[in-house]
Amino acid sequence: MAKMNNIEGVINCFGCGACFLKCPKKAIKMEVNRLGQKQPEIDRNSCVNCGICKGVCPVFHNTFADETEVKSAYISVNTNETMLMKSASGGISAALAYRWILNGGYVCGASGIAPSSVNEQFHVEHILLRSIEDIEKIQGSKYVQSDITKVLPEIENLLKQGSRILFFGTSCQVAGIKSYLGKNYENLVTCDLICHGVIGSQMFSNYLKHIERKEKNRLVDVSFRTKERAVPYTFTFTFTFTDKNNNHYKKLLDKNKSSYYRMFLGCIGYRKSCYECKFASVDKPSDITLGDYYEAKDDYPELFETGKLNMSKGISSVIIHSKKGRELFNQCNEDICSYSVDVNKIVSSHAQLQKPSKSKKGSILILQLYKMFGWSGVDRFYMIFDRVMSWIRKSN
Repeated sequence: MAKMNNIEGVINCFGCGACFLKCPKKAIKMEVNRLGQKQPEIDRNSCVNCGICKGVCPVFHNTFADETEVKSAYISVNTNETMLMKSASGGISAALAYRWILNGGYVCGASGIAPSSVNEQFHVEHILLRSIEDIEKIQGSKYVQSDITKVLPEIENLLKQGSRILFFGTSCQVAGIKSYLGKNYENLVTCDLICHGVIGSQMFSNYLKHIERKEKNRLVDVSFRTKERAVPYTFTFTFTFTDKNNNHYKKLLDKNKSSYYRMFLGCIGYRKSCYECKFASVDKPSDITLGDYYEAKDDYPELFETGKLNMSKGISSVIIHSKKGRELFNQCNEDICSYSVDVNKIVSSHAQLQKPSKSKKGSILILQLYKMFGWSGVDRFYMIFDRVMSWIRKSN
């Protein structure tokens, strides 16, 4: 049997969709597996064995940053209070986007898309922005894989026309864009996020349907992390519902009360590629890497003792990988407060910059319960688990 010159043998697919978009025969479709993860499926009858899909698959390419300079690192905070409070941490992505748009460029990032009808699903996809007022659409954390297939052709067309684009996403999404484009564009700057891993979009959508059934009202918006509470680092879902009278109201659900959060923070249900991530190090495909920095107060207590920094509203870590990243970061001096720090300390404080995530014990059982019973089965597992652990603690 002839060896197929396509991506059929790829087992650690990122789900970027580059192969699906580039296939000249439309022989590839992005299908959803039982864990809600999109992956390519090839129609053997249509495939002509051209190898184009393999040529754009980031799994087969070295997509690490090209123009590397000596890496530099910073603790940074957005000085715009409004932007900062709408951000999950220090608001640096918003500051970069603000300065980029002011200079006439496009910004691309993940946005939660609310359903416009009862039959549609809430999902996360990348969108293009050119208005400062729209920056808030891509602010905040999104703990689910975002769909980039719609914007990839738009990005390519804009770059070819000479437009400047700033892209925010995970490391594998940056790698996917670079492989899809097939060349280095000087007018493209990329920022990736320190990433644990991603849960499939369909699994997330099913969770929101589960929440709707429990609330008995329609969900119109969701925030993955909120600063509505005093401490920004409490992982809290904020759900916005509408009742039968079309009145909107909010409900907050703490991480310990959410089966979805518990799976995400337990590294359960990620893509296979997440557990073997080749970008789980300080070496990235991007120009800039952004992340939280929970340990900053321990690493640099002097900055907090003098009042220069305050954890209550969030701070960010920034790692610069390239000349393009350095130039953009320097343009934001008026928009952010930054302190130069040791890149090695940031690495030591972030496990995801050292090695890929590893799922917690019991993950096989939890995923099997999800496949059999959906989120109600996962909810019941955690409820029983908590009761057993409470009984054990009381017994001791």
